[in-house]
Amino acid sequence: MLGEEGIDGGELFRVEHPSLVVEDATFDGDYHGDPLFILRDVQSLLHPMILRMRNLFYYISTYSHHIDKEKRKANVAGEERYPLPSFVTDRDNDEVSSATMKLTQGERDIVSEFLMSGISCLKVFRMDVDPDEDPSLMKLYDKSSPSPKFREVCDTFAVIFTGLESHNFARVIAPNLPKILEEIDKDSALIGIFSSMLLDSRGVGKSHSYDLCAVVVPYILENFDMLGEYEEVPCEKGDTAGDDAKGVAPPPTLRLTNRANNLFKIFNLAFSSLMKHSKNEAAFLPHLQKLTAECLKGSTKGPFLVPNPYSNILRSIFRTISAGKFEDSYKEMHPLVTTILNELYRMYTMTSNEPFRLIIIELCLTLPTRLSVLLPHLPLLMKLVVPALQSNEGDLVNLGLRTLEFWVDNLHPDFLFPIFAQQSSTLCELMLALTHHLQPAPYPYGLLCLRLIGKLGGKNRLFLQEIMAQNRDANEWITAHQLSLQCEWLCQSSPESNEMCDDMEPKVSTSSFLLPLPLERAVEILRLVATSPNIVTKKDVKSTVQSTPIIDKHCSEVLFQDSRCLDVNSLSVELMENTKKEQSKAAFAVIKGALASVLDVNDSGVLPIDCSGTCSNEEEKIESLLEASEDADSGNASVDSDVNTAAFRRICDGLFAAAAHDGLRDEAMGLLKGVAAHVFLVVSSNEKDIIRIDSDGSTTDPFQSPDGYESSDHIDGKIKPLKPFGCFRLSGPLNGDINPFAFNQSLVDALSGCSTLAATEVIHFVIDMFRRINTKIKERNSGDNNNCKAADNEVEDEADNNKDGSVEGEGVEKMNVEETSTYSDSVVDLNGNSYGQILFEHLLSEFCLACFSKEWIARTGVMDGLILLMRKLGLGWCKHFEVALLHTAIFVVKDAPSHIANACKDAMFFFVRVTSFFYGSPASWEGSPNIHDILSPDGDSQISSPAEPVSVSIASLTLVVAEIASTNALVRFAVRHFLRVVSNDCTSLDKLLSGHVTSLKRLLFAKLLRTLSLPDLVAVVDAVAFINEAVPNLIPISDANMMSFLGELIKMICIADGEISDKNFGSVVLIDKNGWAVDSDGEPIAGNKPLVQPSSIFQRHTITLEDDNIGARIVVPEGLNLGVQLRVSTLFLFRAVVRLDEFFEAGVQTQMGNLRPHIVALLFRSLISEPPPAVLTSTSALKQALKLVEGVEDAEDASPRHRLSKELIQACIRPILVNLRDHKQLSIPLLNGLTNLLTLLSSWFNKSLGDKLLDHLQRFLEPEKIVALKLWRAGEEPLVAAAVMNLFSVLPQASNFVEALVKTTIRLESVLSAYGANYVCSPFREPLSRYLNRHCAGTVGFFLEEHRLSNPMYNDLFFDILHRDDSRSLRHYLGGKECTVMLLNVCFERPLAIIRSEKQSPTTKAGSAHLNTYGINQWYSPTAQRKLEIARQSIEMKKKILSAKQQEEAKSKKALQSKAGDKKSSDYQAALKVHQGVRDAYERAQKEVEDLRVLTRDKSLQHSSRIANNAR
Repeated sequence: MLGEEGIDGGELFRVEHPSLVVEDATFDGDYHGDPLFILRDVQSLLHPMILRMRNLFYYISTYSHHIDKEKRKANVAGEERYPLPSFVTDRDNDEVSSATMKLTQGERDIVSEFLMSGISCLKVFRMDVDPDEDPSLMKLYDKSSPSPKFREVCDTFAVIFTGLESHNFARVIAPNLPKILEEIDKDSALIGIFSSMLLDSRGVGKSHSYDLCAVVVPYILENFDMLGEYEEVPCEKGDTAGDDAKGVAPPPTLRLTNRANNLFKIFNLAFSSLMKHSKNEAAFLPHLQKLTAECLKGSTKGPFLVPNPYSNILRSIFRTISAGKFEDSYKEMHPLVTTILNELYRMYTMTSNEPFRLIIIELCLTLPTRLSVLLPHLPLLMKLVVPALQSNEGDLVNLGLRTLEFWVDNLHPDFLFPIFAQQSSTLCELMLALTHHLQPAPYPYGLLCLRLIGKLGGKNRLFLQEIMAQNRDANEWITAHQLSLQCEWLCQSSPESNEMCDDMEPKVSTSSFLLPLPLERAVEILRLVATSPNIVTKKDVKSTVQSTPIIDKHCSEVLFQDSRCLDVNSLSVELMENTKKEQSKAAFAVIKGALASVLDVNDSGVLPIDCSGTCSNEEEKIESLLEASEDADSGNASVDSDVNTAAFRRICDGLFAAAAHDGLRDEAMGLLKGVAAHVFLVVSSNEKDIIRIDSDGSTTDPFQSPDGYESSDHIDGKIKPLKPFGCFRLSGPLNGDINPFAFNQSLVDALSGCSTLAATEVIHFVIDMFRRINTKIKERNSGDNNNCKAADNEVEDEADNNKDGSVEGEGVEKMNVEETSTYSDSVVDLNGNSYGQILFEHLLSEFCLACFSKEWIARTGVMDGLILLMRKLGLGWCKHFEVALLHTAIFVVKDAPSHIANACKDAMFFFVRVTSFFYGSPASWEGSPNIHDILSPDGDSQISSPAEPVSVSIASLTLVVAEIASTNALVRFAVRHFLRVVSNDCTSLDKLLSGHVTSLKRLLFAKLLRTLSLPDLVAVVDAVAFINEAVPNLIPISDANMMSFLGELIKMICIADGEISDKNFGSVVLIDKNGWAVDSDGEPIAGNKPLVQPSSIFQRHTITLEDDNIGARIVVPEGLNLGVQLRVSTLFLFRAVVRLDEFFEAGVQTQMGNLRPHIVALLFRSLISEPPPAVLTSTSALKQALKLVEGVEDAEDASPRHRLSKELIQACIRPILVNLRDHKQLSIPLLNGLTNLLTLLSSWFNKSLGDKLLDHLQRFLEPEKIVALKLWRAGEEPLVAAAVMNLFSVLPQASNFVEALVKTTIRLESVLSAYGANYVCSPFREPLSRYLNRHCAGTVGFFLEEHRLSNPMYNDLFFDILHRDDSRSLRHYLGGKECTVMLLNVCFERPLAIIRSEKQSPTTKAGSAHLNTYGINQWYSPTAQRKLEIARQSIEMKKKILSAKQQEEAKSKKALQSKAGDKKSSDYQAALKVHQGVRDAYERAQKEVEDLRVLTRDKSLQHSSRIANNAR
């Protein structure tokens, strides 16, 4: 009713202001009125349409069933009301009858268009308009809380599609799911459509909940990364008042995108539907293991550990399955239980993040499995039940009590209680936790806890015999160990007493005591308030309830107000926020008071330091500061230095914590900068009293003796201890006073906590002051006093610029560490004589110590701070500590938990930044978007031309190379990255490692491979593979150690694959080609193999490290479990071996000649393995080998030939092709490997392979027999058939399989539902489209047949194939000139021409001549061409028949002549009769051949003339 724009999208919500709508709206006809009335009329019009569309959809979807019923009735009555089309000659054609049972593609397109248009129209109902009431009273509901009418309309709209069949429903929803999600992203209330479909809230009887689950779950798995996408959101002004006052834009915060939130809600709805529709379990079951693995991998990546969408999904999965009786899901999860429990508990012990630990506890206690499976893991679960009971989370306490009660009810006490009593500490903690919950009502868990203790039957009292650890009371500490306030009581004596003064006044006595200063509590309060979330309440604009500020009001005034006008929520929030502010201010006051007492403030109460954070430009001010610092250092020596040092550190911690508060930031930062300046000046002015010491107390100086940091070659032995740095002994006035280096410790703690921004700003401030002072000292020493002031102004301007742009981010987010200074190289003295550098040396040592001592979750800020300090102070100064910093970086990588993605990424990023800081990046990396590992499965590892290596010390090189065979895969990658950097991408690596060959041999070849554990075996093979790939000449393949290594390795691989057997390997655990452990006979050790390997579910994904200073993006390969990694590393090694000429030139009798057949067979055998990395690696190795082989030319014959013998290649291929004899031996890895094999050696196969594959496809047309074999997982059979069909796309000489494959695809799709799996899309169309895209001419000729163009079954298939991305060649061919003319003739000219010719010309020849006058050739169409081809084939067949008849006629004539003596005899008459019959048959055959020749000649001439006319 509205004009062009109407009421849609954002215009809908402008109805709240009618004047705005009236100005933009135009009306049809004479309709005039208020836009509110128009909206009401539109809703009244749409609502009945939505209500009745379900019936229409039902009749459209089921009309073919009614036609079939009517047809059967008509056949019984003897008449046919619905005849089949004229092109159908066989009435029992299954293809035609199956096509009539579905909606056509055009009908599905109409339904899809209605779906998307209907969702847009639902926005009209966002406003609640009652037709019987005044529209001016309508309400505009918020998007988060839709109106009841809107929810009802969404339910009704969802019910419409229940009239569709399951197949058509999935074919409509699946392609439009991304568009539906886009609409839901705009309006989250539309998610009610999914709620209605999944939960069947309307109760319409027929539900598509299972079909929608089958569509949603695969889509979410394909787009699983969307669940963890975050977006930046600008902070509200109210949250950062301090920043707004300065005119600085507040940094943005991160939150999940709308798509991530909506996908999470839809996924929760899908899982919630399991409780109402138990059959939906079948939709989740094929994806349950993969879904669990992806959630576990994703739960440790992203900017936040908690809240994490992947952890929440995992909690939803475990809760839903555990709450119901889903036996199949229990069986599916059974193989993963052990790995999940052990790894989750390992993560629990390696983090102190309390919310993350609580999530881990909940996941372990809700793991969906049977109690019988958990029996071996009860001791581990007991360690998680105790913290669950000790937590303050109500749901977790209830879960712990219920779990414990379940164990007590179902397990015998004699079995259960010994598990409780295994560790006395666990038993005591458990019983104390249960005692804590024994509380009377209304406490919710008291009765449950009492019942549980009663079921223990007195066993709970046995813990009283155990020794319990008791925590000391905090009040027992002596006040002398902390800062205290000295207080005095004034006691005045009475006049009756004898204690009188001389003036007859009562004597006053004093009683003093010490009151401990609550310094620890103050720091704790500041930290808790800084990390507490800000509570925000939504304000209703139309609400009459007003928020009541309580700042200026007494509590009684608030209590006596009318409750209807009192916003209780806002009042509570305001009260809590004010309480936090008051507590923070009080705690900060304690901190300031303690600071004044510790730093010995003068009589005026003013500290002799500049608290403003800026330094004066005048020399006198600097000198006065130095003098003031000296005076301050000569404080009261009688004060206990340890107590004051500890107090000073806690004060600094409190100042950093206060700097995280908006209201206290300015004052706290002023004090922090003042204290930092004070510490810097104290240290700088007393450098002579600060002595560097070694670990044994002896003096040392890394700047005067740099060789002390050099270590000998320890690659193959124990790493010798490094010389320590940053250790000092205080003497002189500093001895017995506060240790100024305590400030550095607090600074490092702040970087690892919640005060990252404040600590970063302090570092910038101290470094700027360090530069200014050293600049002035340098100018003063040089005597250039004239330019002193100008230089000072320049330094100050540069410092202000650095101060403004040095820090970005908020809270614990990463700081900007990329900033460099122009003064770093010119100010810092390389000899270590710069003024005040001792403070930074100690700070650097504290950073390194924190990297060693703190847990991984607290290292991020420390690592960023260390990088910042290095880049600020420059390369020249940091070179003195190169070995120590590399040692720190390697330890961080080694200590990072391999199953936590964030920890691995941060650790590796730190190592890469340290490496690039010292050595830069290779020139070959410039301009490269991604730098992959040199041991990548599909990468080209060719080394470029040699170049000079980067300058690197022997100690640094040996320190890193010693980890080349580390059992940690991330450490091995770090070593490879380091060696690539220092050798210019391995171009000069042989020069660097040439002196360490003997040590490397002792490290790699010291033990037999069969004696190594699996982690050590993987590490050694990976290291040898890298050496052969990067520097093949370092340890040549002809070396005895290398040859023995290769021989033993290939023997172990062949035994694991079942190729050979050896009793000497009976006790050795071997790994087969799929990564599973097998015994010496090749039999798997484990029983049933799950879909996902349990050891791989916690492996991290691929990591991409981006840093501007690196110059490229470093790609860290994904983590692999040990079994798969061993096979992949072995293939890496042999890929490097086949590149060498010695591999092909070795004689048959040599050791390498004996190994060559086994190595080549291994490469071919790995093509059909399951792990994708192994398949990619073997494919790249074979490509490399074949590429080298084809490049060899013989002196006599210039054509390339294989250096591998043909017999060897055939012997390697034969075991693979043997599996193709029987369809029962087919598998997806085998067929995928055959696809790669055909790609590599396409000329080695003939057409007979296609016939065999086509026979295998025919087997899958009988689903009952295939399913009964139980050779594949349930629902996997169609995927096997699709993999067979995929082979045709790489099969040579396969253009004649177009018709057979298309018809087979149609028949396979008709029986797809019989396999039990619900496939949203046909798995056969993708491989079919790849095949048809290779054979465009045959495809177009097949589908453009007249009887197929009018068949919806072929039409839909052809249109779907043309719309696919891998059909570009087919679309290009179809758009060519020849096909364009063909399409026009088929679609337009052909029907009209035939009709005219039949009316005007009685004979075919005249009709053809008539058509030719108009330039229309009826034989140009594909149908005519096919008929012409059939006629030619008939001629050939008739010729053969004619030849046979001619031979028969000659034989009969000869027989007749032999009996011509007695022409009246019966034998002669019979022979004459036979001869005449044969003669007549020969003449008829000869006439047929002549007629066909004339017909085909006319058609050919017409076709040729048509082509000639077109050419002219």
